[in-house]
Amino acid sequence: MTPDSPLSLAAEEWITDLTAAEMERLRKRTTLTAAEAQEVCRSVRSIAQQMMLVPVSMWQGDPRLVADLFDLPVTMNQTQEDRPCRS
Repeated sequence: MTPDSPLSLAAEEWITDLTAAEMERLRKRTTLTAAEAQEVCRSVRSIAQQMMLVPVSMWQGDPRLVADLFDLPVTMNQTQEDRPCRS
């Protein structure tokens, strides 16, 4: 996936916005050193990526979309029966 693809840009914007909002909420409640804030920011960003992973992977049931979005290897051995049910 190229960094300037529409999917990549949309994902990055969502992750960045969510991370910034959560870091702002945290700044209002506590004081962290620069190193602590950087570590928390990394963790929040990782969680945001994981939050996006499941819904995106279920989109059209296409594992290639997730592989493209997160630069992961494509696993095509998952059958329709192996996929989680949508509710």
